Amino acid sequence: MKKDTFENLWANILSAKAASAGVSDGDLDEVRSSVKNALVSAGWVESSGACSFLSNTDKGNCLTAAAEQIQRVAPNLVNNRKVTRMQVMSASATTDFAPNNAVSASLPGMAKIGDRCSKCSGTMDVVGLVNDRAGLYCSRDRVVLPLPSGTSLKP
Repeated sequence: MKKDTFENLWANILSAKAASAGVSDGDLDEVRSSVKNALVSAGWVESSGACSFLSNTDKGNCLTAAAEQIQRVAPNLVNNRKVTRMQVMSASATTDFAPNNAVSASLPGMAKIGDRCSKCSGTMDVVGLVNDRAGLYCSRDRVVLPLPSGTSLKP
């Protein structure tokens, strides 16, 4: 019986496979956890991190299963990171309507006069925001949507 540790397998073999699959440093812990959970479920690794293999073939099967788990998890993490980056970039383009507030990456794009509330589909009123900007406001759900710069509050 051959003994090893998950830490050793991760450091010497699996982290390089994760990096080559496109996983960034910020996501390595999530991939590591996913791989360890899969190997614990399969019985190759104990929750403490100790590994026991019956033969070199058994260890090879374990590493193959770990590589397959990395290939399953990596594309989702890479895609999520791209989506998050796009959300942050689109939100940063609209930060001038509320300069003193933290801006969330999930802010909607600019609204148009006549848009309905995203929560209740009710009518929204045109209101003044900071920096002489205009926006739409739903008094029922307290939803505020910024209007493009240059939109006048005067009819």
